[in-house]
Amino acid sequence: MVNYSPLCRYLFSLRRPDRFILHSLIALLLVATPLLIVDTWYYGKRVMAPLNIVMYNIFSSHGPDLYGTEPLSYYIKNLVLNWNIASLLWLGALPLSAVVSALVFPIHKTMKKMAGMPMSPSFYRRLFPVALTLLSIALWFLVFFSQPHKEERFLFPVFPLLALLTAVTLDALNRLATHFSLPSPSYWLLGIFILISTSRAYSLHRNYSGTIDTYKSFTDYLSDNRQNLDFSIRNDPLSVCVGKEWHRFPSSFFLPDAVDGHGRVRPMRLRFLRSEFRGLLPKYFPDGRFPARTRAIPSEMNDENREETTRYVPLDTCDYVVDLETPDRTALEPNYGKEHTTILRPIIRNSFLLAHRSHWLLRAFFVPFLSERNCEFGQYTIYERIPPTVVTKRRSQSAEEEERAARHEEL
Repeated sequence: MVNYSPLCRYLFSLRRPDRFILHSLIALLLVATPLLIVDTWYYGKRVMAPLNIVMYNIFSSHGPDLYGTEPLSYYIKNLVLNWNIASLLWLGALPLSAVVSALVFPIHKTMKKMAGMPMSPSFYRRLFPVALTLLSIALWFLVFFSQPHKEERFLFPVFPLLALLTAVTLDALNRLATHFSLPSPSYWLLGIFILISTSRAYSLHRNYSGTIDTYKSFTDYLSDNRQNLDFSIRNDPLSVCVGKEWHRFPSSFFLPDAVDGHGRVRPMRLRFLRSEFRGLLPKYFPDGRFPARTRAIPSEMNDENREETTRYVPLDTCDYVVDLETPDRTALEPNYGKEHTTILRPIIRNSFLLAHRSHWLLRAFFVPFLSERNCEFGQYTIYERIPPTVVTKRRSQSAEEEERAARHEEL
């Protein structure tokens, strides 16, 4: 509501306040009531998830800063990458609209002027929608630019307003060009915007589609090689392990059920190999039926982003391993294709950009010939465990606690 509060205030002034308040309350009830009912049913207690998010991010003692902080330039770079020249054009909406109002629309002769611009407040009333839209963006930027923890998605709510003000700027430029009998700059500005946006979109697809392509090919591989699968020497469910690439895992929808040569079906589970990352990794919901699964309070979780070593599994227990092959390696992040050839074989490979080894501008935007020569790629790879896999077995709770204690001492 932060970015739309000025517009709400404007709407409030246009009609009877009592009707505006009534309609607002009805809209609030229509949205909040089903949200409260669904969240309460899933969690087993009266709760509203969006409110909890706000409480944690703003009013908790630690909040989102635990998950990384960025300088002010982070948002500026993202605006330029997403909007290129439009990241500047929207700033001209209000001043250009004022100039157009003064030059194009008739001004009463008795109206006082200063530097050619009318001084009457009634003249500028037509600019209120533009000014309030600009104020909405300014308030949103003020709130989120000042937060140490920054994410690109936090800018998404103001993108429609940026597009609106950019359109206002282009319209004002057209009117001014017509008024002074000059060629309109809007067409070549739109041409530049489309050209840069196309370059950006193609660069993103070319550089980073390897992740999705690799997981999509995994489904085809399992289907084409079902005769070679032997579940008797594999885990149940099958273990697909990720190390440093845990954050690029797209979704569990990309982990299909596998079918072996005998027609037996076996599900897959994502597992984690230990890497240089030291934060809290995701965890599966407990087995069972709804709503018991979502109402259960999970163990081995915390709200301080502390590492939980119980998330990790040994490499020997993985049926498949997903990793990005790079020249950089550490003891916890090896090159599996070169260092574990006796137990792993690559089955799927796709190119993926190595950002830290590529030119910053030519990786952000595709420039024919130059981007190809100044960007370096690694191989996003799925490895298959050479059978047999070390099958994991259920252990007693005391054995698990002993292992956790031993790992804690090692740290």
